[in-house]
Amino acid sequence: MNEKVLGHFLSYKRATLDPADYGITVSAHRRVAGLTREEVAELAHVSTDWYTRIEQGRNGSTPSPEVLASLAKVLHLTPSEQEYVAHLVAKNDLQTTTPENTISQTFLDSQMPTPAFETDHFLTVQKFNHNAQKLYQFEPETSAKERNLFWRAFKIPAFRQQFPDWDDFAYLRTAQFRNVYSTDPDSELLFAIFTDIKDDPVFKKAWNQLKVAGFPAQKWLVKTAANQELYLGETTWQAPDSGHYLFLQTPLDNATRQQLKRL
Repeated sequence: MNEKVLGHFLSYKRATLDPADYGITVSAHRRVAGLTREEVAELAHVSTDWYTRIEQGRNGSTPSPEVLASLAKVLHLTPSEQEYVAHLVAKNDLQTTTPENTISQTFLDSQMPTPAFETDHFLTVQKFNHNAQKLYQFEPETSAKERNLFWRAFKIPAFRQQFPDWDDFAYLRTAQFRNVYSTDPDSELLFAIFTDIKDDPVFKKAWNQLKVAGFPAQKWLVKTAANQELYLGETTWQAPDSGHYLFLQTPLDNATRQQLKRL
């Protein structure tokens, strides 16, 4: 378990809460932002000493599933944040298996003209159809790091220029990276990616906000190599057995549909 990271995240979430939401009246002289440790402990029905040990990341301070669930309720953790803290407490089963790819090339090709691609659970691209390759310049012969969506988002200038809403895209990818990294903090690949992108100003600002995200449906404007704008709806599914992701980017208007047919 990564006690220090868990404690830091719980402390951050505690500081964002409004005491009034819990019926707590505060004086003008209160110096603590959000709730105090004592207040969180009382609301979660644990001792102040035990919660303090958890938040300080002391050795042997792993919370039980019941305590973690209670803290998640008190701290108003989103489903993605609950998944994140669960990863920090216990390693995910995905890292102990090496499943075969679960999405066939035939299926990806059948989605044309919709760009479709498959990644592993670290978001390293495995397979793609013609339009996904044309739009994002995926190359199967490159290294796993260079095929990783997190790495590509911050290290390939041409990719960044494809998204007019770049900051929103980058902030979401950063929050997703935090969640994915929590599933295997010992991964050499994820550490190498983090090392490469940690000094990017946008990544650094987003990372310091401690946001965590899953893969909700999104709407993106994406520019082609010919500088045409595509309006795409991105939907992501995760295979339960392998943890691999399927990304589908469907056209949201007729102009985009016609442009995809000509890629």
